[in-house]
Amino acid sequence: MFMLLAFLLAVGIALPLAVTVYAYGDSYRQCSNGTTNPLSCDWINGNINGNNSHYAEGMGVSQRPIWITLNTLGSQVYTFTWQVSWTDASTHGYDFLMSWAQAQATALVYAGVPLNLNVCQGETGAYATACTNLQASGFFADVVVPDDSFVSGSFVVNGSTQSRINAFESIYGNRTVRLRTDGAIIGTPTLTLRHVDPNNASITIADGGDLGATTDIQYTLVFTSATATQAMLEYAAHLAISGNPYIEPMAWGQSLGAGSTGGSNWHVKDPKFNGGGGSQDNQIQLRAGTPAMASQQSSSGVNLGATDAVTLTASGFGNDITGNVKFYVCRDNTAPWSPASSSAIPNGCLTTTAGTGYTVDYVGAVSLTVNNSSQTNRRSVSTSLVYTPTQLGFYCFMTVYEPDTLPFLYTPTRDTNNSTECFTLGSPTAITLSAMNATPGDDPMTLWGVPLAGLALGILGIGASFTLWKFGSRRF
Repeated sequence: MFMLLAFLLAVGIALPLAVTVYAYGDSYRQCSNGTTNPLSCDWINGNINGNNSHYAEGMGVSQRPIWITLNTLGSQVYTFTWQVSWTDASTHGYDFLMSWAQAQATALVYAGVPLNLNVCQGETGAYATACTNLQASGFFADVVVPDDSFVSGSFVVNGSTQSRINAFESIYGNRTVRLRTDGAIIGTPTLTLRHVDPNNASITIADGGDLGATTDIQYTLVFTSATATQAMLEYAAHLAISGNPYIEPMAWGQSLGAGSTGGSNWHVKDPKFNGGGGSQDNQIQLRAGTPAMASQQSSSGVNLGATDAVTLTASGFGNDITGNVKFYVCRDNTAPWSPASSSAIPNGCLTTTAGTGYTVDYVGAVSLTVNNSSQTNRRSVSTSLVYTPTQLGFYCFMTVYEPDTLPFLYTPTRDTNNSTECFTLGSPTAITLSAMNATPGDDPMTLWGVPLAGLALGILGIGASFTLWKFGSRRF
């Protein structure tokens, strides 16, 4: 550098009187959460994979950039930009940001175990000292993560990113990231986003432009501090969910979530602080996908009961699909039931609890039986207990897959539809029976256990008219 400077001066090339020194976080680590219960963060700047971590679709991958050389100019404005994988060949990776607290909440839901953040673990020297000081400084701001109006071209039901965000926030609350500094923050920090080309962030991706493409989201955080010399950002990136969007509104569609690829396709990368940096790349190889769920109810002889058989299949994974399936049956109280469209599902089939106009019955949980079809496709099956309907109506099974606890590799999911999971129980038609060797006044006929003339009440409590014949004479 000294020789280059001397050369420039020697040849008469003018240099600026002042040179701006950019600060950037060369400590940019992510949470490798281990494979034991409870999960516990080992903060690394390498690749997350199934050997060092347990992540499933729906969970948040916590990130931790730390800066220790912020300029100390008065009212300095700082800008931090970075990119997060959005799609790879139409498969969704990280679809939005969330807080560390929300990452812990999703670990409980999707892994079934708590997550210990170990906030400053993994750092040494000045970065370890900075992390500890920043946690205790008292200067922080919870910055709201903006809504995202982008409409994806890769989806089932709809391509709205915001509808998935709304579904997440209805459960976990508004999304924020936490900025910590060692000096007072002036005003309110802002966070913005753009969908961009991963190789040229100046190119904005239009709605639908992610179909079949590899794209990123670029985030930009701006904050002001006159006294801060150190800062850190606490946030997590949400692993996009596969599955059925009709009953899981955060889902993008079967095989469209982050677990549907086999490589290290998902990145948090190119962090630039006031223009400097950009070399870090936190990758993840997600092994926990959402298995495809196919169901077929059997309602022949429905008075005796109906069952539902479920098959779970995962392609490209080498581990068996284990756990259990919980079976529910919902009933729309309208008989006959008239769907608004061929793909419509009764409201009762969207939840496991009853509501206005529908009821929900819990049938029971049945363990999965491994029945692999090949070395590359994992396959397991489960058949429900018998369910006996008690009233007229339109019935649909809902199946809820619950994986085994650690170290499981698959994401919990649920499914239903308006065809293979459903059956209609309507009024019976007139019934004609032949009574052999009966004489007037004796041999009373019994239909469904109730000896009556002209009307029989079956086990469903449904009236059925009938005629009894006896060799040319009638008995009423």
